Amino acid sequence: TPAKAPSSAKRPRQTHRLGCGGSAASNSTDTSESDTGLEGDTESDSDGDDNVAINTGPGAPIPAEQFLIDKNEDELVRQLVSELSSCFVQKCNHNVKHHVLCIVRKFKGVYKGNGKWDKSTKETMPEIIAGGVTQNGKTLIKAVGIWVAWRLGAGHANAPKIATIVMSTSVNGTGSLLTKMVRYFSMLPQNLRPPISFAGLQRVTNTERRNNILECILQGGCIFVNDTAARLKQVQSAICEARG
Repeated sequence: TPAKAPSSAKRPRQTHRLGCGGSAASNSTDTSESDTGLEGDTESDSDGDDNVAINTGPGAPIPAEQFLIDKNEDELVRQLVSELSSCFVQKCNHNVKHHVLCIVRKFKGVYKGNGKWDKSTKETMPEIIAGGVTQNGKTLIKAVGIWVAWRLGAGHANAPKIATIVMSTSVNGTGSLLTKMVRYFSMLPQNLRPPISFAGLQRVTNTERRNNILECILQGGCIFVNDTAARLKQVQSAICEARG
């Protein structure tokens, strides 16, 4: 979901990056919920990954850099893959470099330059279908896609932002999937963890929820939303405002 870069005007409260042990998801003990995400993921929340190496340091800001999407394709793919921690990549059961290349190539195909997108193209984003038994790595396919989209817009205030949306069933199911995603992103340095907003977050007003979603979109982060009309309308409204 391409969004315009945030201006210097005051924005709603910032969506914080979620670190190790932190989650905006409501607690859920129901591990039988299936979670349907961007690639048709269906797996339980238990994955036995308690012994992963996690970087909990403060994390320095990403150095100012040119628009990443303007870089040469090969150079860009090498940089993105090198920034993913080895423990994160080792968890993936697919070819991460090829996955990153496919995402980069598709986004560059609809990028006009100067932070503009070609809205006239009839070419659509590819569908990546990840099927199979539980615990075979489908969630990490989502994680790589979310991270690459965010990273392409990070490092430069005016770089085009690419937000992502993960939709699942029920608040508990969506929260369970988000918790797994946070666990994987916690393997990355803190300055390389994409912002995440949970549209099903409890104990906040509708205004606060919508502002959190909007700010996350403007940063090129990821929105986790359960499949109810009310939540989807809030996300749709925030996307329209972010696009301007």
